[in-house]
Amino acid sequence: MLLTIDVGNTNITFGLYQGETLGPRWRVATDHQRMPDEYGILMVNLFRHAGLGPEAVHGIALASVVPPLTGVVLTDVPETTVPSASTARAVALIAGCAVGTRSIEKK
Repeated sequence: MLLTIDVGNTNITFGLYQGETLGPRWRVATDHQRMPDEYGILMVNLFRHAGLGPEAVHGIALASVVPPLTGVVLTDVPETTVPSASTARAVALIAGCAVGTRSIEKK
């Protein structure tokens, strides 16, 4: 599945896609004080509530207008929360007007 994350000033929206079909999706409050592990635990619990495990995620697409949280969500959370994402080819990143990709393989 593809995990999509939209980091906004008020909310962070998570969604899981199987192909082109949007499955479970969630909206949580954006919290600049939350640590990467807290976001990770939150995501794992949301997955489990939907009857899924983090190993179902094979890629991540992230959009963000909150630069201080982009690194927290993009760099730290996938490594600790979505272990199979570390074998994904890349993360699609949309931040402001820039689009790029970033490898999330563990070093």
